[in-house]
Amino acid sequence: MSENSAMDSKLQLVGKIKDAHGIKGELYILVFSKDVSWHKDLKHFTISPSETSGQRQVLTIERVKPHKQGLVIKVKEVSDRNQAEAIKGQLFFISKDLLSTSEGETIYLKEIEGFEVQTEAGDVIGEIIGFSTNNIQDLLLVQTETKVVEIPFVDAFVVEIDYENEVIVVDLPPGLLSVGDKE
Repeated sequence: MSENSAMDSKLQLVGKIKDAHGIKGELYILVFSKDVSWHKDLKHFTISPSETSGQRQVLTIERVKPHKQGLVIKVKEVSDRNQAEAIKGQLFFISKDLLSTSEGETIYLKEIEGFEVQTEAGDVIGEIIGFSTNNIQDLLLVQTETKVVEIPFVDAFVVEIDYENEVIVVDLPPGLLSVGDKE
């Protein structure tokens, strides 16, 4: 396994360095999801010019605070605005460990990617391969044997999330899995 792919398995892309902030080398980080609930636990992060290649650099945090749609961060390695400007546009990665939740908390969807979706009777619907939204709720993209279906990720449909076995048990209304099929 290459060094970058080993690092990739531990890191999650969550944003990018949008701009320099102030004259002392602070960075404005645009966080794609706009959720920065993990910022208090952030001690360091990784930047890279590309998601798949390029030199990666680990930066150590001195101060961090929520700002607009992301964070303003002061790091030890950047001491002035010119240095901050030089890394503008770099991608912002954090440890995946920061994106895990405890029981009773709202989960990060990425935590359930790859989980198998089953009915209460134990019939396998498919595997979660991604996520979408309809602006009202999150949708699970589930690969069945023949197609990708969207299942609303709502309490009314989710019976259980079994993290140990990586299974989500659902109770779906009749016909939901055939929406969009041609007769």
